[in-house]
Amino acid sequence: MRPIVFIIVTLFIVSLSAAQPFGFIEGMTYDELKKIDPEIEHLSDDLYLTKAPTPSPIFNLYAVRIHKTEGLYLVKVVMYIETNVFGTALKSSYKEIVNGIRGKYGEPTANHDFLISGSIWDEPEDYMMSLLKEERYLLTEWNIKDIEAGGLNKILLNATASSTNKGTILVEYHFGDFDKLLKDGKEKTQW
Repeated sequence: MRPIVFIIVTLFIVSLSAAQPFGFIEGMTYDELKKIDPEIEHLSDDLYLTKAPTPSPIFNLYAVRIHKTEGLYLVKVVMYIETNVFGTALKSSYKEIVNGIRGKYGEPTANHDFLISGSIWDEPEDYMMSLLKEERYLLTEWNIKDIEAGGLNKILLNATASSTNKGTILVEYHFGDFDKLLKDGKEKTQW
């Protein structure tokens, strides 16, 4: 199992190259993505579910935000994981992804794995329940300042739970003036 995880994480790291996560490029237009995925699906505002130009075998879903004039400014990837109540597989996969991103972009700006004070879900076997009840947070953030990263300026990694034996890892890649584009994109209609 370990060699397979190593190979998959290596493929994941390669997909991060040149600030083009999974082949997505800052500023890509809806029309460019439609050529890659004719079945691109509008979810809401400027958010779309699509296929990645260079998919990774470890992620199940790819979503992007496409601003009407500035193009692609967010890539969000999702991994679903079967785990145990201790969150063993979730934490292991999360750590592998952190290490992959760290290898490309350096140490994270912030790294949090904390349980809210007063939570009753404080035993090791309560790990997934505490995530499910949103009383535990597993988050890592990179603020990217490297000129070679192009317009990529932030990576967010987050783990959540949908049950005590199913988890989700989400990775977001933010480009450009993300907050402004997000606000503007929510005020625009779909294509």
